[in-house]
Amino acid sequence: MIYIFYNSLSKVAKQTKRFNEIITKCIEAFNDYDIEKHDVAKVNNLKEIMHKCTENDKVVLIGDDMTFSNIVNLIYQIPHLPDIYAYKYGDKCDFLREISRLEKVNIVNERFFKINDYIKNLPVANYDINKRIFLNSIGISSDQSIWHFLRATQQDFKVLDYLSNLFHQIDDFRILNKCKIFVDGEEYYFNDVLFIMVMNGKYCESGVRIAPHANRKADYVNLIVVHNVTKVTLNMLLFAIYFGEHLRYRRYITEFKAKEIKIECPTIREIIIDGERCESGKIIKIKKHK
Repeated sequence: MIYIFYNSLSKVAKQTKRFNEIITKCIEAFNDYDIEKHDVAKVNNLKEIMHKCTENDKVVLIGDDMTFSNIVNLIYQIPHLPDIYAYKYGDKCDFLREISRLEKVNIVNERFFKINDYIKNLPVANYDINKRIFLNSIGISSDQSIWHFLRATQQDFKVLDYLSNLFHQIDDFRILNKCKIFVDGEEYYFNDVLFIMVMNGKYCESGVRIAPHANRKADYVNLIVVHNVTKVTLNMLLFAIYFGEHLRYRRYITEFKAKEIKIECPTIREIIIDGERCESGKIIKIKKHK
């Protein structure tokens, strides 16, 4: 049996012809015509479905980072999971962008990536009364403008378009101040913070390689703080991010490796977890342990 999980609200599921082609590829890849499809936007018994899977069954996830992240949160810590594969559709999925480049990843028919080893020992975020596992990243900023800019420019990077977008949007970026961050118990203060990223993987926002040193298999996450920014330095820093040269600017970008992080900032209102907006209070805690 092949259990196929997808999100009817995702772009690929709305393209009926393309979606059916993926189902056909799935049947061919695993040589099994016995399939069962579940829309994660509607199903409310995902754990029960997983529990009834046998060692001979396969689970296939079709979607993007948000779809994968939401499914993993529902099945995380279920013992004896069946083989779980994620279908690589397009180039905007940061999770598959990274693991598809690893040498030891198990790939079936070039598009189906076995992800069991990469959904273990994931970092946990606590914010307000919420608790959530994340695959890739948590982004913290004063508002959404910086994420819209990074995502839009990354998808089709052209220098002139980048400069034009930055010129028109630079006044929209808001700064965080009075940020207190505890990194494995050590206390740090930052002001004029453009954004903070807590990274389990290397990529965020559809391909921005913000944490080139991140290691999914490690027992820590990478914390990136972009701070002391002005309009003059902002252009330099954002431009450097697209070419992976940003970490050299240590006066403005600080990187930590940590197992436990606590972030306190009075102006945090929402955060981005694996591409999804989530309302948040002033305190966010993250842990990752093997």
